[in-house]
Amino acid sequence: MLRLSLTVMCLWPLVGASSGHSMEPETARVMVEGSAPGAGGGARAYAISEAQRQAVVEILESLLATGDFTAVAPLIDHAGQYVRSFQLLDQRQEERGTWV
Repeated sequence: MLRLSLTVMCLWPLVGASSGHSMEPETARVMVEGSAPGAGGGARAYAISEAQRQAVVEILESLLATGDFTAVAPLIDHAGQYVRSFQLLDQRQEERGTWV
């Protein structure tokens, strides 16, 4: 499990001034899990990136009125760029998979 701090200023154009959000950068803290097939360093890195992606999706779900994320797909695809920091709280690796 990961605890992440994400900078969400990049979402300002999506939510707009009418939503009551300020233009100041906001930090959201979320706890998410990620997984990847296999074991080893590559699987661990992939599981962390999946957790980061999930965190961005959760924030988008809370900010946007739609479930259609087509317009913000590049943001989701590069979620790691918006993670200010993360703390790995737990990880488990077995031959068949890795979980963080």
